[in-house]
Amino acid sequence: KLHIAERSIKPLGKSEEDLAAEKEQEALGVAPMSGGEASTEVATICGAVEAKGIQGSDGRLYVLDLVRITPKDWTFYKNREAALKSADEKKVSAPEEDGLCFTRDDEGYAALLRPELVQLYSLWKENQARRANREARKAAKEAKKAEEEKQENGNEGDAEKKDSEENEQEEEEEEEEIPPLLLNPNVFMDYAASTDSEQLDADEVAAKDAAEYMQRIVVPAFVADVRRGAIAPADGYALTQLMHSCGINMRYLGRLASLAKKLEAISGISKYLLEMLEVEMIARVAKHILADVLNSNDSIRAAPGTAIVKLLNGILGSSSAAAVDKTDEANGTDAITTSSLDAKTLWTRIDKETKARFDYRLALWGLGRDESRGEDAAFPVGRVNKSVMLRRLCQRLGLRVVSRNYEFSSSSPISLDDITGVVPVVKTSLPAHPLAQAKQLLERGRMHLSQGTLSNAYELLQEASSLLFQVCGAAHEDAALCSSSLATVLYHAGDVAGAIAQQQRALALYTQLQGIDYHDTAYAHANLALFLHANAQTDLAVPHIRRAIYLLEFCCGPHFPEISSLYFKMGMMCQDVGQITLALMCHRESLRRGEFDRSQAANVLHQMALACSLAGGYREALMYEKKVYSLMKEAFGDEDPRVIESTKFMAKFTEKAVEGAKGRREVDAAEAADAIANELLGELEFKTEANHDAGSPPAAKKKNRKSKNGGKKH
Repeated sequence: KLHIAERSIKPLGKSEEDLAAEKEQEALGVAPMSGGEASTEVATICGAVEAKGIQGSDGRLYVLDLVRITPKDWTFYKNREAALKSADEKKVSAPEEDGLCFTRDDEGYAALLRPELVQLYSLWKENQARRANREARKAAKEAKKAEEEKQENGNEGDAEKKDSEENEQEEEEEEEEIPPLLLNPNVFMDYAASTDSEQLDADEVAAKDAAEYMQRIVVPAFVADVRRGAIAPADGYALTQLMHSCGINMRYLGRLASLAKKLEAISGISKYLLEMLEVEMIARVAKHILADVLNSNDSIRAAPGTAIVKLLNGILGSSSAAAVDKTDEANGTDAITTSSLDAKTLWTRIDKETKARFDYRLALWGLGRDESRGEDAAFPVGRVNKSVMLRRLCQRLGLRVVSRNYEFSSSSPISLDDITGVVPVVKTSLPAHPLAQAKQLLERGRMHLSQGTLSNAYELLQEASSLLFQVCGAAHEDAALCSSSLATVLYHAGDVAGAIAQQQRALALYTQLQGIDYHDTAYAHANLALFLHANAQTDLAVPHIRRAIYLLEFCCGPHFPEISSLYFKMGMMCQDVGQITLALMCHRESLRRGEFDRSQAANVLHQMALACSLAGGYREALMYEKKVYSLMKEAFGDEDPRVIESTKFMAKFTEKAVEGAKGRREVDAAEAADAIANELLGELEFKTEANHDAGSPPAAKKKNRKSKNGGKKH
């Protein structure tokens, strides 16, 4: 559904300037350039007035130049004049308006509502209407029931009551049909969008309400979903897709960053969201800056390598190591490039463009902000990840660079030799899914998989895979998703070998279609590692899960929540094969990277306690289990089964620790007794050896003396 309203509009006709120009051309005997008539008669139109249409020779009507089908975004335009005025007066907007006051004045730019938002808004309005109708019917039913209770007499009254309830159910079924929402795409223009003034006012109210719906409901819900872990975009590309699917325009990156910044100040959201949002804003601004530089000079556009290197070094180079850079003069680069792409001027331009396009002031990135605390003490040094920035810049600018360890601590980490190619970044109008039927089967199969009905899920996914193979071949992203879903189905059904084969196929497709650093490629590595571990191939599983951790950290930095979960899974793999030391190291890394998930922290601590108990360290196990008990009790209360289970483990570890202590005391006592005995034996042996060294005559002489004395007594 397009949700486009049909309205009657009076055309403007030709302006006085056009008419005067035509008269001058006629006076000169030249045919007017704008031939034809421009009528001012009221016309009925369904769509934007900028669209063009022709009637073909077959009698059909064809639409041309359909540039938009949705109305303008009222949020963008309502504060624009005030924002431009405050920018001219160099005033800072209020904190509550962060991300909503734009000062960009690009020629030809029109801020529109996304079609996805119109779809969501229509569903929301329909649900509201149904809810209001149900509440009204419920109130009327209760009032009618109260009247009937007063007037009911015997069975006849009961029969009438049943009949009335049946009639109400029929009325409810009939009244559930809600008319579709229709928006006028021509509101907020310089001309009247409808000849009916009342209808025009209603259209403007509906368009304003749709814009307010995005700010009041959609954007806060998006941040809340990220906060609780329901969604976790792994990089700027995934973030763009997710925002567009929710109907959020990319100009509201600053709004999301402002909300994330406020939540992060109170430790309410993961650090990675703000880091990723700032990287995305800088990459988008850098694209426009480079475009301006290339369009400003033909010689630079003919050989853009030096300008690109200068741009990358200005963003990624270290300001503390910056010195007077004379590469431009040595390479003969134009003065325009030197003046506009040095680090100081570049970051000034980036800050200005970020404020104008996104209404946001960078907190993590900037000249000197990555190496000094700066103005905001809530965001310490070391939050920037320049590898992530380099990757996103290459994606947005269409660059290919050498894969090596770059020395970002220098002022010029990238040289001209590192740029291996420049490719165009294009947008297409191709549908996201080549076959609607295959898409529906895929969604239904995944839904059955989430519900646990494996047989139905397997049949639907197999049919979807077959259709995709017939329509677009095996090399398609939906085919990879089918293989990954089939692998999950087979894994839960017990066919681990089949799951491994399907997941390997999905991994190969993701790598071939999207590249080795695509976020779904990383997740495919992680799932394959789990399947291999379940098949007792842990030696093959660990490299895959390490690869997934590396790719995710390369895509979005070290604070991505999924990295903590992957470290925990790798620790469990090591623990299952008896590598307790490695398991504890992985669990500690998982705890270090996990920020706010108490249940996950408790689970990790419990596994660390079990690992210590397997190694005989019951004291350490008891210490970890006490932390688990504290977290569980604080989160769920004393009566929760998890708290009770933790109490049992504490008692068990305490008993084992006491037994171990008793055993150690007995062992210590036995060792002490053995030591005393050994010492006495040593002394006796020493005396015996001393006697042997002195010889036996003294003893014989003493004996003779006694016998001699005895002879005297007799």
